[in-house]
Amino acid sequence: MAEDVGRYNAVDKVIGGCARRGCSFQDMFLATTGRITGVMILKVARVNISVVASISAVISSGVDVAERLGVTTVGFVRTGRMNIYTHPERICM
Repeated sequence: MAEDVGRYNAVDKVIGGCARRGCSFQDMFLATTGRITGVMILKVARVNISVVASISAVISSGVDVAERLGVTTVGFVRTGRMNIYTHPERICM
């Protein structure tokens, strides 16, 4: 877990902390409170994180990049509901 004023910095902190500990990113997903953007998808795809979820929106650049790179994006996550934007086969309901 990491916090920062900027969403990109928080993602960098999480990825860097896990990399220092030698974690396997293939078994992880990224959960965030901020909007999911194309830049964020590029960051997680580089380390093989395949699912990104947020309580906020997935913006169009995030959907476009995630579709191309095979990343599942989930937005507006609430108790009992969510919007799955790309690669829904990874999400079991």
